[in-house]
Amino acid sequence: TLTDTDGDGVYSISFTDIDSGEFVFKARWHDASGATNWEGGGNKIVVASSDSSIAVRCFGNDNYGACASVPATADVTFIVDFTQAAYTPADTIYLIGTFTQWDANNAIAMTQHTVPGQYITTLSSFCPGTMEYRFSNGDPANSANHEPVDAACGVDNGVGSFNRFFARTGSADTLRHTYGTCSFVSVEEDVFANVEIRPNPMTSGAVLDLGMADVFTVQVMDMTGRVVASFDNVNGEVALNRGSMVNGLYFVAIANSKGEVRTHKLMVK
Repeated sequence: TLTDTDGDGVYSISFTDIDSGEFVFKARWHDASGATNWEGGGNKIVVASSDSSIAVRCFGNDNYGACASVPATADVTFIVDFTQAAYTPADTIYLIGTFTQWDANNAIAMTQHTVPGQYITTLSSFCPGTMEYRFSNGDPANSANHEPVDAACGVDNGVGSFNRFFARTGSADTLRHTYGTCSFVSVEEDVFANVEIRPNPMTSGAVLDLGMADVFTVQVMDMTGRVVASFDNVNGEVALNRGSMVNGLYFVAIANSKGEVRTHKLMVK
């Protein structure tokens, strides 16, 4: 059990007289109601050969560093489409994620959208800055119903597969997905059709080619949701300089003028 003696939200623990070598670990939290949640990502690894003090790491993040500031509370709407999916929709489609503690009993039943073949739900006044989530085609208690998420559009969930990931913009966000694929669905599909990041991976910088079909708000975030670069009301080609970005995986959230969001992965080497 880790402790927070000064109440600053940073928990720690010390071990003495241990052998040197590699330590593999993860954290989980519990609250007074009995709810519990393992942090996302793979197992964390530390190699110690002498007295060591490990840097602060934000819960759920593989990179070290303090947690990002949380964006303003806002609604998040999820829409999932089956018309282009290789699956027949069940009687009920569910949404599960970090916000349901991955507990099937807390899974959120989605309702049929006004667009045939699509299902929708909204998380009202959502507070956390980032989320991991998946859709379930039928009873979420049966993991075989959980959608497969490809590594290209997901993050490691630590148990051999991947979850969808999103970092909120701080205003109302709408996430549209095709079930079981990395494809997005949008009423303004062509607005995002030609968006490109090059090169990817990047070293010193990259170009965000947004096209001229709309104006966009762009946020580049690390795995904690910390915004490392942002651009407002832009289109065409936008230069992204590496600046203080360290090696690792980043997410580029691109919102159009209607608030619809696409999130792309960017690798920095």
